[in-house]
Amino acid sequence: MWGTGGVFQAYGRIHAGEQTYTGDNSIVFPLRITSTTNTWNIGAYGLNPEGNVSAGRGDMVTNVGTGDLYQKRTTSGNTGWGKLLNLSDANGAATDSVLVWNGTVWAPGHVGSTAIANSGVAAGTYGGNGDFVTIAVNSAGQVTSATTHAFNSEEYGNGTHTLAAADVRVFANADIGNVTIDLSAALVEGRDYFIAAMNNGTNTVTINPSSGGLWVDGVGGAATYIMSAEEQIVVRYRSNTGSFYIDK
Repeated sequence: MWGTGGVFQAYGRIHAGEQTYTGDNSIVFPLRITSTTNTWNIGAYGLNPEGNVSAGRGDMVTNVGTGDLYQKRTTSGNTGWGKLLNLSDANGAATDSVLVWNGTVWAPGHVGSTAIANSGVAAGTYGGNGDFVTIAVNSAGQVTSATTHAFNSEEYGNGTHTLAAADVRVFANADIGNVTIDLSAALVEGRDYFIAAMNNGTNTVTINPSSGGLWVDGVGGAATYIMSAEEQIVVRYRSNTGSFYIDK
């Protein structure tokens, strides 16, 4: 045993090579621990020792076929063996199961399902068809949120239209009248909005910020922007300034 100061103090004897043969089959106890009052044998056996191995209380046997560790809980005879370590019974476990603390005992669980708490993200497929996905990941590497953002390609005809947050590709067709596209704070910051003017040789396509400032190729102060014939531009929004930026 361990004494004060981490010094191992032997109050008994440890024997290697002790042998005992009992029951219908033979068993070798290669290790015997003897104290001043008790003796314990530790050995290995090819079967479950219950009903096969006679031993004293406290003796331990490993079933070499299963890896289970048994201890004798009665004083004599070949019965009264109990498992200290159970490696052979599934006990509800399946392939890839792990041991999970359920609040009371260690029990089989599965990393892919019950062993991981629900993160709150709905199961399913996100994105596709040109859409993109934003996700949030916590410090444990779990996805805690996932959102699909739709990308729409739209044609705006004559009249006034408010550029929608999902309309990332717009064709402004002025073939039968003027087209006005209002910009608002509903746009997603950091997203590129592509706008192409069509058939605007006679009629106009006007970009109108309904709020905030308008910058064109880095120059601010414009109230509106009138697109030239068949022109293509990219519009971006910045929330910290409330302004819209056009790159030609």
